[in-house]
Amino acid sequence: MIRIPQPNRDRDEPPFSAEADLARRVNSAAAIACDPPPIREGSPFAEGSAISGKALSSSPAIPISAADHGPAQYTAVGALVACVVVLGFAIPSAIWFPAGGLVITALGLGLALFGMQSGRVRESLALIALNLALFLYCVVSL
Repeated sequence: MIRIPQPNRDRDEPPFSAEADLARRVNSAAAIACDPPPIREGSPFAEGSAISGKALSSSPAIPISAADHGPAQYTAVGALVACVVVLGFAIPSAIWFPAGGLVITALGLGLALFGMQSGRVRESLALIALNLALFLYCVVSL
C-alpha cells in the first residue's frame, strides 16, 4: 500500500488509502445508479400539469409573408448594391475603353436583372436603364 503524506493533517483523521477512496467512490456511484429519478406518467399537456396545451396555443403565430424569400432576397439586394458599384466603373470605362465598357455594363445588367428578385423593383429598373444606355453607348463608340 502506498501512503502519501499530507501537510496540515489532523491526527484524528485516518491516513489516505487508495483502496478506501476507491471503495467510497464505488459505493457513492452505486447509490446514484440504484436511485433513478421517478418516471413521469401521464400527459404533460393535461389540465393539472405545469405546462398545458392551452398555454402553448395562446402564443400568436408568426405569419410568413409572401414577399420574404429568405436568403435569396438579401442576395438580390446585394446584387443591386454591386450593380451601383459596377456602374461607377462602367462610366469611365465606356468613355476611355468602350470594349471594356461592354463587358462591365453586361455585368451590371446581369446584376440589375437579378436585383429584380428583391422588393426594390424601381431601383432595379432604373439601374437596368442606366446600364442599357451605357451598353448602347459602348456599342456605338466601337
